[in-house]
Amino acid sequence: MGNARMPQEPLSEQWHLGPDDDVTAWVAASNACRERYELREYHDADPPVGAYDLVSLPGLKERVESHPVVVAAWLPFSSCMAARGHAVAWQGRDDFLFRNWDLRPEEAPIDGRPAGPGWVLAEAELKALYTDDAECRMPAHLAAMRLLSWWLDAWETAHREELDRVRADWERRLAEAARLPTEIALPSFTPRPSPGA
Repeated sequence: MGNARMPQEPLSEQWHLGPDDDVTAWVAASNACRERYELREYHDADPPVGAYDLVSLPGLKERVESHPVVVAAWLPFSSCMAARGHAVAWQGRDDFLFRNWDLRPEEAPIDGRPAGPGWVLAEAELKALYTDDAECRMPAHLAAMRLLSWWLDAWETAHREELDRVRADWERRLAEAARLPTEIALPSFTPRPSPGA
């Protein structure tokens, strides 16, 4: 998606445009804003080469996860969660990470309005569920962190060159970012209310 010019004829619903909005003008204005920044979106992350590879601590993560102490500490997780009223697979979180909490915007605590009863109930359930999950995971977490603390220095030494390359690239990018303009001239357009306003 990054570095791509928007098509001149996007679907109106794709960009939340109303029936009376000039799609061509909107696309032109958006492209004009993004052009001097290589047509990148604000959320378009492009970390230095190798950064994503290092995030998972290659070699070390697998070593920690497969260690018998960590594996044994994971074994009671499902039964611990079941004892608290949650049916989850071994190490699983899918049942609540992707659960439909049936939250309705009209019950959200926004604009000074208090949360509605459905929102309060869902929030309490979610907090309790994540508390139970954290407590049931704690034995495995502590075992993994203990092993990690013993092995991390050696991993860092082994990956020092890669880590230094990533740091240098970030520092170069920060220097480049400091030179970017902080304001841009926009073509004139008539503002319109946000969708749903």
